[in-house]
Amino acid sequence: MPQSLRMPTVKQDTFCPNPFTQLQVGKEKCGPCPYIHNTWDLNGTIKEKWLSDELIEFRRKKLNGERDPICINCYREEDAGKLSLRQRKLNWQKGSDPTGQKLKENIFSKFIANKTWEKFPRIVTIEPSNTCNLACVTCNGSLSSKWNSELNKMPMIEHKSVSKNWGISEETYQEIVDNSEHLQRIELFGGEPFYEKKNKELLINKIIERGTAKNITLYFNTNGTIYDEKFIKKIEDNFKKIEIRISIDGINEQFEYIRYGANFKNVMENTKKFCNMSNGDVEVICTVSPYNVLYLEEYDNFFKENNLPVFFNLTKHPNEMLLFNIPDAVKPMINLPEKFKDIQSYINNKPCNLNDWHKFVRYTKLIDKHRNLNVKDIFPRFYSLIKAFGFEQ
Repeated sequence: MPQSLRMPTVKQDTFCPNPFTQLQVGKEKCGPCPYIHNTWDLNGTIKEKWLSDELIEFRRKKLNGERDPICINCYREEDAGKLSLRQRKLNWQKGSDPTGQKLKENIFSKFIANKTWEKFPRIVTIEPSNTCNLACVTCNGSLSSKWNSELNKMPMIEHKSVSKNWGISEETYQEIVDNSEHLQRIELFGGEPFYEKKNKELLINKIIERGTAKNITLYFNTNGTIYDEKFIKKIEDNFKKIEIRISIDGINEQFEYIRYGANFKNVMENTKKFCNMSNGDVEVICTVSPYNVLYLEEYDNFFKENNLPVFFNLTKHPNEMLLFNIPDAVKPMINLPEKFKDIQSYINNKPCNLNDWHKFVRYTKLIDKHRNLNVKDIFPRFYSLIKAFGFEQ
C-alpha cells in the first residue's frame, strides 16, 4: 500500500467509500459501483482484481482529491446540486454528520489504515446475467434477453443490436460464497435478479448452507414483476436484512410504456407484498428520462398516497436518454416543482447534443411503430413541448 494513501485534507472533496468497500462484478468485467459498472476487465479472481495496481491507483486518486473521469455520473449530479451516489454513501446532509467527515474517518481507520479492506470487498454488487422478462425503453440487449428477442423481430435500431446472452461463471459465484464471511452486503442487479435461477441455486442457497447469511444484507434491484412467496420467506428467515428497490418509472400506461412487458397493477400488488417482510426495507426507484420528466409531481403524490418511499434516479445511459439532451429551446418551458429543482438544474447543466436528440426521436418513432404505441397519447405534456423538434416531420 503506497504511503500516499492517507486521509485527505483537500479543498476538492472526491473521497468515496466504494473503492475500499465495494466491487461490482459482471461477466469478465467489474467496476467500483453500480453507477460505473463494467469499467475494468476482470482478469482472474475477484480477490486478485481487488488488490490490483489498477484499483490501488483509483483509490489513491480518491484520497488525493483528484477527479477520475470514470466517475462522471456522480460529478454531473454534484455539479447540478443533486446528491450523487458518492454523497449518499457518505450520508451527507443527514443527522449529526452533515459533511460525512465522521464516516470518512471511520472508514479510513477501519478499512484503510489497518488494511482490513485487503481481505475481500465488504460489498459485492453482482450483475449476474442479462436474463430478463422485460424490454424497457431505456434498456438494450446486453442487459436484457427479452430485448434480444424483440430485436430479432424488429428493423435495425441505430446503435442497438442483438447481443449474445450471457451470465457470470459458476467460479465467480463460488468465490463469493467462499468469501461470504467477509461480506456485509450482496447487491443483485440484472437483467432481472428474481428471474435468474442461478442467483438462487449457486449463490443464495449456498450462502445459507454455509451459515454466513445471518450477517449479510441482501439487496435486490428488481422490476417488481416476480414475487416467489416461498423464496422470499426463505431469505427473510436466513439473511440479516432484505432490501428491495423496485423500478417504477411512472404510473399506469406511462409505466407500461417505459417498462415494456410489465403490468402496473401486478407490480403494485407485488410491491405491497414485499412491504410485508419482517426484516425488509422497500423503496421505489423512479428513473427520470425525457419521457417522464414532466410528470414527477404526479408520481411523487401517488407514491405518498401508497406510503412508498421513492428515490428519483436519473438516466445515465444511453446518451439519447440523458436529460440535458432535451433541445435547448425547450428547456426554459420545463418548470419543475421546487422539490425537483436539482433535476431541473441537471437538465440545464449542459447544452443539448442535437445528434443525440435526433437519435432519441428516430428511436422513439421506431419502437412506437413496432409496439403499436404512441408517445403523443401516453406522454401528451412532453409531446406538446418537443413535437416541433423532429416528431412532426
